Amino acid sequence: MEQSKQQRIRELTDRLNRCRYEYYNLNAPSLTDAEYDALFDELSTLEKETGFSMTNSPTQTVGHADAQAGRPDGKADL
Repeated sequence: MEQSKQQRIRELTDRLNRCRYEYYNLNAPSLTDAEYDALFDELSTLEKETGFSMTNSPTQTVGHADAQAGRPDGKADL
């Protein structure tokens, strides 16, 4: 059971990071905000339940690294 939850965490992390790239860098979101939020909430819940998270988890970061890289202070445009 825990292994399947960890696999789901990996899948959600990859998918949400891909969606963030599309949103921040391509200006072409593939999910609605509500769909993204539902997946993010699922990921957050699973991470809390298992104590397992990926180092690149969207629950641990703000924005997208590529979007932040263009600014001298490393912050994303808001």
